[in-house]
Amino acid sequence: VLEARIDSADVMIVLIGREWLTMTGPDGMRRLDHPDDVTRWEIASALEKKKRLLPVLLEDLPPLAADALPEALSPLAEMQSVRIRHETFNADLENLIARLTGRGLRELLRREQGLRLLERTGRWSIPAITVLTFVLLWVGLLDLFALDTRTATWSLALADTLFPSTLDAELSLVAIPSRFDRRAASARATYAELVARLTAAGADAILLDLFFQDPRAGDGAFSAALKQAAEAGTNVFFGFTELEENRPRAVKLLAESAAGLGLVCVGRRLGYALMMPIAMNYRKSDSAHAQESIGSLPGIALLGAAGQVSVDALDPASMALTLTAKDGGKLRYPISMLDPVRQVQKGCKALRQDTHTALILLRLSPLTALRGKQSHLEMDAVLAGRFDAEKIRGRTVIVGVEAPEEEFTVAYGLGPEQRYGYELHADAINTLKTNRVVQPMRAYPQLFLLLAVSGAGAWLGIKLYHRPAWFRRLTLTLLMFLYLLVSVYLVAGENLLLHLSYDLFALVVAYLMFRRFSSKWLIGNDARPPR
Repeated sequence: VLEARIDSADVMIVLIGREWLTMTGPDGMRRLDHPDDVTRWEIASALEKKKRLLPVLLEDLPPLAADALPEALSPLAEMQSVRIRHETFNADLENLIARLTGRGLRELLRREQGLRLLERTGRWSIPAITVLTFVLLWVGLLDLFALDTRTATWSLALADTLFPSTLDAELSLVAIPSRFDRRAASARATYAELVARLTAAGADAILLDLFFQDPRAGDGAFSAALKQAAEAGTNVFFGFTELEENRPRAVKLLAESAAGLGLVCVGRRLGYALMMPIAMNYRKSDSAHAQESIGSLPGIALLGAAGQVSVDALDPASMALTLTAKDGGKLRYPISMLDPVRQVQKGCKALRQDTHTALILLRLSPLTALRGKQSHLEMDAVLAGRFDAEKIRGRTVIVGVEAPEEEFTVAYGLGPEQRYGYELHADAINTLKTNRVVQPMRAYPQLFLLLAVSGAGAWLGIKLYHRPAWFRRLTLTLLMFLYLLVSVYLVAGENLLLHLSYDLFALVVAYLMFRRFSSKWLIGNDARPPR
């Protein structure tokens, strides 16, 4: 046992009293000369193991002489000793502690008192920082400075760049050129021809990122093409941007001929990220019974991902949509958030202030995938029959206009880029079909995460307060960068979006607060920069 204790010790203190050199055993032999004496054996073992020994002379004993010691203990005479006297006990003990630790007794006591103060302060301040940050998150204070928006934007952008989405092999895009006059009398006849060509090529579904609110020439031919597509087993959907008597505003003939109508509003911005509405609800009045009920309508992207469905409910508790398919089966799709409309969007009157939208954060595919030869076609080529039918057969085809007014700025990689509206709808469909819907962290996990982050900031403030400024800044910067990488991984791998700016806010506030407390309360050698 003694040998194990000596092995684990850093320092051995050798207390030397008046009889230490002369004490004898029952046989009359001086104990220091007896090979089996425990004290002699302990000291000799420590010397053999190269341990640090500190001789402590009690009262006025003279320093040890080598010739007064057995050979095994003679190195003690060469070591600098410490003296402890009765009259100056406190000062001598402080000197001994300073020799052992590099700090005096008073400094150790002050440090211990400081640690106790920090511990007591941490019991209330860390929860206080957590609650304060959670309240700021709840009211969206950092959104006023676009901090949360920017961090969320670039977390998504980096995640989609480092772990790019694979465009679903069953998606194809057809571009309507900007030179095409959508207001021309022949426009809808052209759409009819386009739908007929795509149907003949075996498209599974056709989504037109277009809306038809007023009757025009060519509606008859267009309606006929929609009906022929339905007979061939091809679902054709087109869009709406307004409601009329709580129904999508559209030419009645075309609405009755299509497989369904979906909201084509792109959604609201989150910085350079986009929140795409995939469903909406609205309040409808029943005058006969003097009551209100909730109706729900799908977005065009939801129709593209799920097919011919109706929306049963937008559930805020589970953050999911409940759908009914054409065959009566039930489907569920996750959403990022359920958001009340506070302001009517320009060009999207359907989203009134009495509506809610089910939103998903778009996961962007590389433009090379959206505009590559395997999935992208031009309308003129389709109309002329100059296309590979394999790019259409069995696929969902998204048709949209490539015009300046249809361009949106999004974040991808390390900078913004331009994408057309129908490409964003394709990304929304791809997000749903590949199950990559990102959801922000829920309230209770977020509260516990803020508590952990605040605690980490306080711990750093205590541990780094005596370090040079460059070391502290570098450590904090590296930690924040590491946390950013973790958040990017969670977005990419777990479809979980952290409230990064609020987490870092809690970390920095706790760090600064406890660094100040530490500098004030932990007085001692720690206050000096290390050599």
